[in-house]
Amino acid sequence: MNQLATQGWYRISHDALDRLQSLFYGGFADRMDTSKAIKEAFEKYGYLLDPHSAVGYSVLQKYREETGDGTPTVLASTASPFKFNRAVLEAIGRDTSHKDEFSLLQELSSIVDRLSRQSWPN
Repeated sequence: MNQLATQGWYRISHDALDRLQSLFYGGFADRMDTSKAIKEAFEKYGYLLDPHSAVGYSVLQKYREETGDGTPTVLASTASPFKFNRAVLEAIGRDTSHKDEFSLLQELSSIVDRLSRQSWPN
């Protein structure tokens, strides 16, 4: 650990790296991937993801495609689509131009209210 403090990086052995890589999967989602994930979850599950959760959802889908692993998974997040109302509304195809933040919040709230009254397939 002294190496981290003095040089700003830390190296582990190849064996340790191989072990870590066998346990963890890492990925990323760009803006397009994130918007696609928001739209997919909305259309497929009737659920509005926030952009942070959408990154996790997108990486999970990529992992499943690459590995074929269909293990049931819990994707946990604490962010809210209401914090990112413009990005979320744009991702699901809504026009946000010339709308203020209060109008966007009302529109998103209306969508969530409608979703909560529907029953969606699993």
